[in-house]
This record gives sequence, C-alpha cells and structure tokens, in this order.
Amino acid sequence: MMKKRIVLTCLLLATLLVSSACSNSTAGKKKDDGKITFGVTFQTLQHEFFVSMKKGLEETAKEHNVEILFSDANFQFDKQQSAMEDFSSQKVDAILTVPVNSEGIASSIKSAKSKGIPVVTLDIGSNEEVEDLYIASDNYLGGKLAAEYLTKTLGITSGNIFIMTAPEDLSIRERVDGFKEVLKDFPNIKIATDQHGGVSRDKALQITENVLQSNPKLDIIFSSNDEMTMGALKAVQAAKKEKDITIIGYDLSQDIAEEIKKGSAIKAVTAQDPYAIGKAAIEDALKLINKEKLPKKIGIDVKVVDAKNIDEVTN
Repeated sequence: MMKKRIVLTCLLLATLLVSSACSNSTAGKKKDDGKITFGVTFQTLQHEFFVSMKKGLEETAKEHNVEILFSDANFQFDKQQSAMEDFSSQKVDAILTVPVNSEGIASSIKSAKSKGIPVVTLDIGSNEEVEDLYIASDNYLGGKLAAEYLTKTLGITSGNIFIMTAPEDLSIRERVDGFKEVLKDFPNIKIATDQHGGVSRDKALQITENVLQSNPKLDIIFSSNDEMTMGALKAVQAAKKEKDITIIGYDLSQDIAEEIKKGSAIKAVTAQDPYAIGKAAIEDALKLINKEKLPKKIGIDVKVVDAKNIDEVTN
C-alpha cells in the first residue's frame, strides 16, 4: 500500500511539473509586453538607398513599439531564403523583404503565407505577385518622367540610345517600360542596344565601354539604377565623349548629386524616397496584421532631379 502511495505521489508531481513547464513556455506567443515583431530581409545593406530605407523602418517601428529582426542577404538568394525560413520558424508577425530575385522569391513568400504570416515586398515585387502587399516607388511613372525630361525639357528628340536594364528585377523592368512608352512618340530616337547594365558600377563600366566601341555614334544613355549610371559616366569620361553623350539616370546618390552639380554628362535622374518606403512598410504591415483592407500595391512618389533643384533636394 505504501509503495502504491509513493508511485501515485510521483505521478502527481510529474504531472504538475509538466503542466507548469507548459504554462510558462513562451514559444509561438507574443511577448508579455505585447510587442509585435517583423522580420526584414534586404537584398543588400551596402547601398545608401537601402540604408535610408532601413532608417525609415527603424524610426517608424520605434514609434509603433514594433521590434525588427534584420537580415542582409548580400545579393545571395539562398541566404535570403534561409532568413525567411528562420523568420517563419520564429513566428514573426509579418515578413518584409527586398527580393534578391523577383522570380525565385515567390516560393519563400508562399511558404510564409501558408503559416499565416503576411509578406510585404519593398522596392522590388515578385513576378507572380503572390505577396500580400508591394510597396515601391511608382517606377513606371519614374521611367516616363525620365524620358519626358530627355525629350521635352532637354528637347532631345533624335539620336541613338543605349538603355541599361536588369530584367531579373521587377522594379527596373517597370522603369524601362515607362521610359520606352514615351519613346514611342519619338521615332527618331533609335534604340542602339537594350541590354543588361550589370547593376554594379564596375560591371556597368565594362559593359558601357563595349557598347561605346560597337556604337561609336551613341548619343544618349538611360540607366535604370544609380550604380549603373556612375559606371556609364566613367566609361563615357574615359572615352572622352562627355560632351557628346547625354546620360539620364534613375536613383539619386551622393556621387550622382556631385556629378549633376559639376555639370557632367549626367543631366538628370529620377529620384526615389527610400525613407518613405520604409515608413510606409511598417505602417501598412500593421494594417495587414489588423486585417485592414489595402490595395495590392502602394506607390511612393518620385521626381526628376537636375541642376536646377539639386541643392533643394540634397539640403
């Protein structure tokens, strides 16, 4: 009888211990302070555009008592996939991502959503449009504004143009599409070549050098991101054609601002507001998790920056 009582007592204690352990577990639950957590994965943080976006995310998150877990993929798609899997395992309230690859990101987005985690893409969307929300500059409009500046403000309505693109990047495709839409009204502007600009400054320099050699009568370059713009400029300067070629770019960096001020071949760029993208991302992700209805895409304003307004924009 005594042995039976001892066994029953041990079983009761074991049950109480298990029950206590389960009740004290915080796995999969919000913190006691009620703080919401977002996982954010960038394609890179080695670029001032995304550093500014990160600042917008951080400052707005602080205002709304949101904790952010950051990951920098450094242009490695497998690293970005792993980060999104980790965020899902940690049961974050939402995932915000600047995709390395618009095509490949769809599977990671679908996986997170299958676990009930909303996904917001920033600056670059997925080709399949499977995210809950896409927040970016109005890139199609930005491309149109760049072409309108070329043809209407500068009055350049003829010549041979090199269009620098990156088809794997949805936002860049939108910029190029907008630019080409305006060119339809100017048949005397001939596309000498439309090819990948390399994305990075060094690659853009090499590609532009090759284009200049094969197209000695090139008049115009449209570059769809800031690093390609600077690479193209270096190639034009090396070829001593800065007075012969007009460069219109997309994205404003400190280097480009200095070149515009100096009166280089870069005459204007379409400027984005990455801080505003980061700010909107936090505010709209909160609306998503609160089940508020939002449009599939939210566009952030862009504008053309040239020598006339560069000081106003950069000060």
